[in-house]
Amino acid sequence: MSFGRHLADMKQPKQATEIISTLLPSELVFYRSPIPNPESEAKPSEPAGRSINAIGGNIGARSQNELVNKITRIFGSVTTADIADSIKAMLAKNELGRRVVLGSEAISTVKRSENDTGVETDRLKALGEFDIDIRIKGGDAVRRAVSVRPQDEQNA
Repeated sequence: MSFGRHLADMKQPKQATEIISTLLPSELVFYRSPIPNPESEAKPSEPAGRSINAIGGNIGARSQNELVNKITRIFGSVTTADIADSIKAMLAKNELGRRVVLGSEAISTVKRSENDTGVETDRLKALGEFDIDIRIKGGDAVRRAVSVRPQDEQNA
């Protein structure tokens, strides 16, 4: 009978939150194909750093806003359902983790700034680093980073 009681305890939000925060890595990684940027194909790309001439002037320096606002969109997106499926697969490797009930409604994306245009309510639509909150109903949120990286032939 202690087994049944143990299962009932696992339904408690506090225990489920503890299991999630313990078993999940700090970063979840997804791979998607980037959409080519027409601007980058039209003109040669500049180096990411700034070039400084001998008298200390900037050559080819980009404004900070241009660098911050430049995002690379992806084909498809990483949805909260994709994230929930990935988390469930990780939790399934552990006996206690298998008992945690988790769906896409427990995942919410978090904008790091107002200019974070790669984030929508239920999906990530650009390459980059993002935050998500995982919240079991009645429990505290567990924040994790999500990295969306370019897909190449090795990780296809």
